[in-house]
Amino acid sequence: MSETRDVLFELGTEELPPKSLLTLSRALSQGVLDGLKRAGVGFTSITPFATPRRLSLLIEGVPLAQPDQEIERRGPAQNAAYAADGSPSKALEGFLRSAGATLDQLITLETDKGSWVAVQQTLKGVATVAILPGILEQALQALPIAKRMRWGDGTAEFVRPVHWVVLLMGEAVVPAEILGIAADRLTRGAPVSWGRVDLVEVSS
Repeated sequence: MSETRDVLFELGTEELPPKSLLTLSRALSQGVLDGLKRAGVGFTSITPFATPRRLSLLIEGVPLAQPDQEIERRGPAQNAAYAADGSPSKALEGFLRSAGATLDQLITLETDKGSWVAVQQTLKGVATVAILPGILEQALQALPIAKRMRWGDGTAEFVRPVHWVVLLMGEAVVPAEILGIAADRLTRGAPVSWGRVDLVEVSS
């Protein structure tokens, strides 16, 4: 069983539209859930939280990396893979170089369109901290916001200006920039305890 951590995400903003708060919270949760599934990253549960100045998610039981995948990489057709004397053709040599494989790793792949040479390889899973920021950014961009605004000198756009971002995996800050703000472990407002992860109150 792979090692897991809980992930805490909090986006701190100026006052959000009250009528949109529940919709935004639910849409963010669904967007992140969909993104994790597309990336093949499992989790135990995902719980959204919202106040007038924040949108938060607690994602429990997240593995440290995507699972490894066994892939089948197809090369040239069997009849184009070898020269008349049985030596590898230029097409086969190019395929082996691109795949980082050797002749003894080749297998024959039978399809309804003929025979092909191929190799089976293990695709190492990417660390979750490397793909999590992109999943969150994509979910935020997909939120049902009728009119987005910019603030300051940046190019980020959201329904209201963003002032802080919390992004933790376990007790470690996930290196990320979300909507132009570097992720940290500091929140603003009343201190909140999230199981093993404590958010520290700072002045506004």
